[in-house]
Amino acid sequence: MRLVAQSQTVAVAESVTCGWLQTRLGSISGASRFFQGGITAYQWLGEVRLLDVDPMHARKVDCVSALVAEQMAQTVARHFAADWGLATTGYAEPDAAKEIDDPFAYVAIWRRHGDLRQRQVKSHRTGAVIGNERGNAMASQGQVVWLDRISVAGSREEVQREIAARLLAEFAGRLAADERR
Repeated sequence: MRLVAQSQTVAVAESVTCGWLQTRLGSISGASRFFQGGITAYQWLGEVRLLDVDPMHARKVDCVSALVAEQMAQTVARHFAADWGLATTGYAEPDAAKEIDDPFAYVAIWRRHGDLRQRQVKSHRTGAVIGNERGNAMASQGQVVWLDRISVAGSREEVQREIAARLLAEFAGRLAADERR
C-alpha cells in the first residue's frame, strides 16, 4: 500500500457507508501499518458528539452536507493522529419524508500539512521501548483536498459499497500523485 511506502496513515469517519470503508481498508494485508481506525456515527447525536460536527448546521441539513463531510474528515484525522481523514455522509436510499428521490453522499478527503511529532512509548513495568506514538500537536493544520457529491443508484447495500469504492479510488489516485512528486 502506498501509505506504508510514504509512512502515512489514514482514519475514517462514516455515516452513510456504515463501515464499508473501514472493512475495505482493514481487509488489506498489513492494514495495521497505515489504518489508524474509524468512527461510524449514523445518527445526528453521534456525528455531533464524536466528530465535532457543528450542531446548528447539522440540524438544518440532517447531518448531510459538504460542510458536515469536511468536519468529519478533519476531526477523525485529529482523533486518530492520522495524516489523512476520509468521510462519508448522505442517504443510501430514497426517503419521501425528507424529499430525497435518489441516493447520494457527500465525501471528503482531508490531508494534514507538516509532520506529526513522534515519541517513544516505553513499558511502565520494564522501561523497554514498545513502540512509537504520534502526537496531534499539528492536528488542525491541514485542508480538504477533495470534496464531492456522489449520486449512486442501486440497492441500499450497492449504494453504500459504491460510495466507499469511489472515495477509495479517489484517495488511491491522490496517493499515487503524491508518490510521483
